[in-house]
Amino acid sequence: KSALNRLAMTAMTDRRSGEGMDVHFLEKFERQRRDIGQLGFQLSNEIIKVSKEMIAAVTAGDETAVAAHRERLSTLWDEMGKSDLPADLAWQFDSEAGAEMGEAVNVASLYPLLSPENSEREIVIPSHHDLGINPQSWLACIGDTVSELGKIHTNLLTDLALDFERRIALRQQYLKLAKQIYAFLGQFETCYGMVINHTRRKGGGNTYRGMLGRIAMLIQRESEDLARALDIRAAIRALSD
Repeated sequence: KSALNRLAMTAMTDRRSGEGMDVHFLEKFERQRRDIGQLGFQLSNEIIKVSKEMIAAVTAGDETAVAAHRERLSTLWDEMGKSDLPADLAWQFDSEAGAEMGEAVNVASLYPLLSPENSEREIVIPSHHDLGINPQSWLACIGDTVSELGKIHTNLLTDLALDFERRIALRQQYLKLAKQIYAFLGQFETCYGMVINHTRRKGGGNTYRGMLGRIAMLIQRESEDLARALDIRAAIRALSD
C-alpha cells in the first residue's frame, strides 16, 4: 500500500505548471527552509535590535537617528514580507518582530505626549495597515508601548533638578495617556483568546488579558504615587496657611 501511495504521489501533476507535484513540493520546501534562516530568524533578530536602538534614540532626543532607524525598519520589514515561510513561523515572526517594530514606532509617536505641555494633543499612532502587521500584533505593540513609556516616564522622574510641581504634572500626564490607551485596549478584552492572543506561548502573562493586567498594575502604582505626592502638597500648603 505504501508503495502504491508513493507511486500515486509521484504521478500527480500540477495542472498549472505541468510539473510533478513532488518536484513542486520539494522546491517549495527547500525555498522555505532557506527563507526560515536567511529571511526569517536573521531579519527578525535585526528588526528587534533596530527597534530597541530606535527607542534609545527617542529617549536621547536624536531625531536624525530616529528617522534613520524608522527607514531601516521599513526596509527590513519589506524584505521579511518577500519571504516564503510556513504559516506558523510567519505568525511567530509577525507577532514578535512585528510587535517590536510597532512598539518602537509608537514610542516615537507618543513620547512628546509625556510632557505636560502637550496634554491637549490627540493620541495618534500608525494603524496596523500603516505598519504592515496583523491586528493582533498591533494591539500587542500598543500594550507594550504603555509599559515602555512607563519606563521612560520613570527615568524622567530621576532628574533631581525637577521641582515638586513638575513631578506631579509629569505623573498626571503619564496617567492620562496610560488610561486612554488602556480604555481603548479594554474594548477587546472579551474577544476569543485563541483569536486575539498575539503569542502562542503558554501562561496567563502571555494572554491579552495578562497584558491588560500589567497595564492596570502600572496605572494603579502610578496612581498611588501620585496620591502620595498630592497628600504631601496638601500638607505643605496647610502648614504654610
